[in-house]
Amino acid sequence: MDAWLQQIADDPLGRLALNQALSGALTQFYAFTLVLIRMSGLMVIGPIFGQTTVPVNIRVMLTISLALLMTPLLADRQRQGFDRLDLDGNGRLAAEEIPPGLLPRYERLRAAAGVPDGVELSRGNYQVRMQIPDSLGEYLRVVAGELVLGLLLGTGVMAVLSGLQMAGQLIDQQSGLGLGEILNPDLGGSVSLTGQTMFWLGTTVFLLMSPLGGHLQFVRILSETFDTMPVGEAVLTSNVAELLNQLVQQSLLLGLRIAAPVMVMMSLIDLAFGFLSHSVPQIDTQAVGLALRALMGTLILTVTIAGVGDVTAAALNETFDTLRDALVYPR
Repeated sequence: MDAWLQQIADDPLGRLALNQALSGALTQFYAFTLVLIRMSGLMVIGPIFGQTTVPVNIRVMLTISLALLMTPLLADRQRQGFDRLDLDGNGRLAAEEIPPGLLPRYERLRAAAGVPDGVELSRGNYQVRMQIPDSLGEYLRVVAGELVLGLLLGTGVMAVLSGLQMAGQLIDQQSGLGLGEILNPDLGGSVSLTGQTMFWLGTTVFLLMSPLGGHLQFVRILSETFDTMPVGEAVLTSNVAELLNQLVQQSLLLGLRIAAPVMVMMSLIDLAFGFLSHSVPQIDTQAVGLALRALMGTLILTVTIAGVGDVTAAALNETFDTLRDALVYPR
């Protein structure tokens, strides 16, 4: 083996071929590491994938498996990205068809191909050539962009589940059941019993959504980002803050919608006992009111919890659409 390698090293053509093979292998390994980092964002904060109840070794092996499956498909993903951006289907890309967040890369590709201004980019010129960073700092910058892309996707869905947990917290506080709080290791804090129930209900809806489970939609959206943002080209525009603000608003709105029936009933009970305490002061409204609030809160929750699944599924689908528009077509 050593003699064979020495023979190749002595031959100029063999040395050139060996250098090309090593360069290609290094480029593929570099691409694999970036795909691995982008996929690992789901395993850090995403529901199911990023929960502490799932062993770390399983999450690591799942991330590596997804990266191994995705890396050989990167070239096909670029071709699919061209078709995805080619809105009129004429086989050429105009600047008007490119999302604002991808325009700098479009102009860079057109300049590299020598295409004049005003001329559309052809399929053959739309090829992002991967370049290995010259320094560790540049590599870490690229890694940070890839990681944040996966983290944003996981954060969006966790915002919905946090809204469900907030709704359960509000219900328990209003109905007097907030004394029995438990620790939720997935969110790193103590939550009420109803909040934990809502969290697991939302997780179940996430897994059983139709036509695809939420975990599969997770992976699909993340894989679609490779169509328009190849590895090393992750784009994080100024609209990220707006996206996070929108996700928080959706989370708060979902929590208030679910907790609204109980909160309205508790307000009516407070109003009724306020009149009763003034008209019949002999009644211990505090003792009677606490039991009545717990009873009515449990009753209303039992009646309305059947609709929580539909509301959660609609919120998750809306969140997925928002994340797909923001991450696949950055503005």
